[in-house]
Amino acid sequence: MILTMDLSEKLRRAKGERNYSEIARKAAPCSPENIRKIVDQGSEPRFKLGCRIAKVLGVPPQWLGDDGQDWPPPIDRDQQGLELIRQALAGNGLIDQAADDERKLLADFRQLGEQARSQIAELVSQQAAECERLKAAMSQQAADLKSHLEKKVAESGIDQGEGGSIDEALREFEQWRQDRHSGEDKQQAS
Repeated sequence: MILTMDLSEKLRRAKGERNYSEIARKAAPCSPENIRKIVDQGSEPRFKLGCRIAKVLGVPPQWLGDDGQDWPPPIDRDQQGLELIRQALAGNGLIDQAADDERKLLADFRQLGEQARSQIAELVSQQAAECERLKAAMSQQAADLKSHLEKKVAESGIDQGEGGSIDEALREFEQWRQDRHSGEDKQQAS
């Protein structure tokens, strides 16, 4: 029995056969190189990242951060409870029943009549038209904003020569906004 284990040793043992890329992907946002530094070189992770890594490895974060606790990690009561529920449901056949129900619903959906498929296609078409309408309205708002900004800059007498044009500023703003939204989409997907 090891008397004390540091974070790096605990991570190496809990990591097992998993590779750095797999852990990083599941603990995102994090790079495989960052995981390697934490595991192999003993770098201290930020608190939130440490908690995400603990979750990926199936160990309690409190154990991971306490150098006085050795191997094996204590049982995570939440995980143990979920496992017991899963076993109980499997024992009662409820998981199989839910899977059968899902298959039946999918089969029913595939058998939808042509009328139902046409209604779904119409709804999708209406949503696409609404998206185009909103896109056009946003383009008009952007044009109005540009015009307003140009008027204000002209009224103020500010020289645009060194600072760039309004068009350039609007392009940079739009790029920033798109980057921000794509980052949020990636976070929601994880």
